[in-house]
Amino acid sequence: MARFLVIAAASGISQATVSLLEAAGHEVFTTARDQSKITPDAVLDATDFEAVERVFQQAGAIAGVVNCGCSLLIRAAHLTSKAQYQAMIDASLTTAFATVRAAGKYIKNGGSVVLVSSAAAMAGMAPP
Repeated sequence: MARFLVIAAASGISQATVSLLEAAGHEVFTTARDQSKITPDAVLDATDFEAVERVFQQAGAIAGVVNCGCSLLIRAAHLTSKAQYQAMIDASLTTAFATVRAAGKYIKNGGSVVLVSSAAAMAGMAPP
């Protein structure tokens, strides 16, 4: 079958994705920011463009990548610090861009890029 890369593979949705891919007979190369929840194939700071590229190289020829890195801060804007805002942007937008950037360089002969984000955008959540 095919080989896939799953970035930020420690969350519930990413673990379900890995299980489905493996059940379908695919090989999966996983990453996580640390080893506290899973034992990934590579520890990765997915906000680091060069580190993401190195993981693509380590994963080898892949048919696709799934980026499950995202963050949601449910807090009123006037109570949110710049550091909290930047951490959310890095975890969501920067990781997605780093993934797409590397995929353009390393996925050859077609392939898929899947970016997973929070369902909160569709549900409309507000802080209490």
